[in-house]
Amino acid sequence: MALTGEAPKHDWSLPDKRGRLDIEDENEYASAAAGAPVLDVAEAERYAEALSAFDVTDVGSSAWLDQHQRLVKLNLQAHQSAMARADEYVLEALQTFGKVPLLVRELLLVEAWKEFALPDLLKSPRLRSGRCNMRLYFTLYHEATVANLLEAALYRRHACAEAGDALVDLVDYCVRKIVLLNSTRRFSKPKPEAADAKALAAELEERDPVKELLAQADDVEFRCCVTAVTMLRFICEHIAALPLGVATRLLDTHDVLLGIVPLIENPPWTRRLDSGKWQKFIDFKWQDVKPADLLKLTRLEAQVWLALFHLVTQPECRRRYHINAFRKAALLRARRYVNDVLLDQLPVLADVQRFMDELAIADVPEPSQDPVSAGLLMEQVPQVRETIVRGRDWAAVAAQQIDDVFGRVEDATDPDLRRIGQLYQDDALESILDPAAAQ
Repeated sequence: MALTGEAPKHDWSLPDKRGRLDIEDENEYASAAAGAPVLDVAEAERYAEALSAFDVTDVGSSAWLDQHQRLVKLNLQAHQSAMARADEYVLEALQTFGKVPLLVRELLLVEAWKEFALPDLLKSPRLRSGRCNMRLYFTLYHEATVANLLEAALYRRHACAEAGDALVDLVDYCVRKIVLLNSTRRFSKPKPEAADAKALAAELEERDPVKELLAQADDVEFRCCVTAVTMLRFICEHIAALPLGVATRLLDTHDVLLGIVPLIENPPWTRRLDSGKWQKFIDFKWQDVKPADLLKLTRLEAQVWLALFHLVTQPECRRRYHINAFRKAALLRARRYVNDVLLDQLPVLADVQRFMDELAIADVPEPSQDPVSAGLLMEQVPQVRETIVRGRDWAAVAAQQIDDVFGRVEDATDPDLRRIGQLYQDDALESILDPAAAQ
């Protein structure tokens, strides 16, 4: 059974808050609009044009960190423009110079380095000493920076389409992050706190630099995972304007619809502490939530529902996605969460409710593995990650980087780290990095 039929016709549309400032938005966006820009138009264009591709052996090098700083500024300016509802000249520059596919490659490059080279790097006595870990941390954080910038870019249909065939690789990246969210609960596990000053002193005395770095890597990984959820939602929203291989990858290869359901059932961005308090992951921080507000959607929770909405209402998805008994049972597990409280917050989900109600009474076939009945299946193969990892001697890459990049200079005397530190200490960035603290 395919998702045949048209989505119901009505005047509802997804809320688009870009554009002019409304009266009720003035307090929320006034500070962002009034803040000094991180980059002006000319600087943003110059930075975007200068972005270049690096080899995996260059990850963490001085030239690579210089580009990291430029990407940090581009990312901050893109989000400042979005918060202020101002001219989004960073995204226009990335489109003009055709840099969106390069951002996808940069994201996959760091991911591959983290997966294959980092374990060998952490075996080095020089890096295990803890005197060279800051460069490693900023290298890990680079993935979150690029993902955050791509998230801003993919909001725009034209920028999303600009990524072209690289979107197939980006879909794979997002799915890997969703699988990670569904397969572990380590991200939502509260960190133990020292009972008193004496216990804290003992903890500091016994701290392991490698364990600290891995804990920081987990924090960055979680940021990347939740950003991937939003990127996936934008890809689903713009799927009609994207290459056919993207829809095939989403619906046939990965069956993303079934990957989304566990995120609704057991959201990794909600947790309950031993004290009984509830917390949600909001704006990349764990924040206390009153029990009465647990059903109030956060922006992150809304992204999952909107991705589901687009996958069951987009004509291209409805035509391609065939429902069998297994898929029906899995999708209907999400039906219990579509209630009046949810519909009041996201009225467009009435379409999802109607789809699931119709699905509940529909007769569907059992799953089939018969290749003849499936017909000829042609699939676009992702090439970006394959090009990065194919034929690599990762032990040799790690050995070279220990000598030339990460073990060459200690943190205390590293001029590259000093420049990055000055970037994050800039008062002009505070209102973007932490709006609450700025106020």
